[in-house]
Amino acid sequence: MNQAPGRLHHARRWLWTGAAIVAVLLVLRAFVADVRRVESGSMEPTLHTGEWVLVLLDATPPRAGELVVAREAESGRPVVKRVVGLPGETVRLSAGDLYIDGAPRRASEADEIWIEVADSSREPLANAWSVPAGWSNGPSGLRGDAGSGPLRLDSVDDGWPGPERVRGPHEVADMRVACELACEGDAIFELQLRQRGEALLARLERRGADLHAMLATAAAEASEPEWTTRARATDKAAAAGVTQRFEFAVRDGRADLRVDGAELASIAPLGWRLHRADMAQEGRSYPPRALVRFVAGAGEVRRLSVERDLHWQPVGAHAVQRELPLGPDHCFLLGDASFQSRDGRQWGPTALADLVGRPVLVVWPPSGWRRPR
Repeated sequence: MNQAPGRLHHARRWLWTGAAIVAVLLVLRAFVADVRRVESGSMEPTLHTGEWVLVLLDATPPRAGELVVAREAESGRPVVKRVVGLPGETVRLSAGDLYIDGAPRRASEADEIWIEVADSSREPLANAWSVPAGWSNGPSGLRGDAGSGPLRLDSVDDGWPGPERVRGPHEVADMRVACELACEGDAIFELQLRQRGEALLARLERRGADLHAMLATAAAEASEPEWTTRARATDKAAAAGVTQRFEFAVRDGRADLRVDGAELASIAPLGWRLHRADMAQEGRSYPPRALVRFVAGAGEVRRLSVERDLHWQPVGAHAVQRELPLGPDHCFLLGDASFQSRDGRQWGPTALADLVGRPVLVVWPPSGWRRPR
């Protein structure tokens, strides 16, 4: 029996099936989505060089803070950047901060982006913090008391973590310190942050079942600051030996204290105080950047992490020396790794018509699968 016609029929069916799949993929690539390789480190640590991202081809107007793929004004090649300015707004960069229409743009809580600087759950605490005498290893962390010197952090630069940490060349002002703490009983614990010429204090007093918080400010130059109380609040304290999480952040002219994820107290606006050592008046920050200590009582620091805000260096010809007004059909794009990014600071506003789509998923390598934001 001759089976050649049957084999030929099956071969033709497979060829048609393969051709249909290729056609569908080409249509999807042309009109729906594409996969593109990240060619530079301008978006570190959000996207790493060599990763492949799925890009939805989407021409709808962008939102502030979202990632887009755009055609670069100078070369026309596709690049991934972050939208920081929208049509009709004015944009200016100063001392690493972004100003929209003359004021800091404060992201919603869901859109806030913090970049890790150090985390004691991933590396020894002493890699980033100076640990003075009086602290000792406890069952679940580092034990200290009122006789222990303060844990001290001297630098928050614009680098990022990785298999080998990348050190950035610039000090970042806006930062957040999170401390997971278990007190052994009644205690007073302090978190201090220093940004430019401003020292900020969160003093937390555990008294029985109550937690009393005070936020204060002072000049950053003083070794023993004269604090001015700016806010007070009361909450429930965790039981002795039970971990409670405290987050103290300064960002965009505002300081916030959160306890177990809920905001307890804040200071706004902070104003703009320059450090006496900043002779060029560039808004520089100087060490120490953070101090952590017990004033009374004792307890265990079970986790201590530091994060920083995005930091954009004011270099280039656009939105640096003066405000840059954006037209009704233009936006402004920046790279997250400011010190190694060519972006709107060099080439100016980007036409909305030059936006190609949104990177929605890192698809390669498999170990890096995630939704970038």
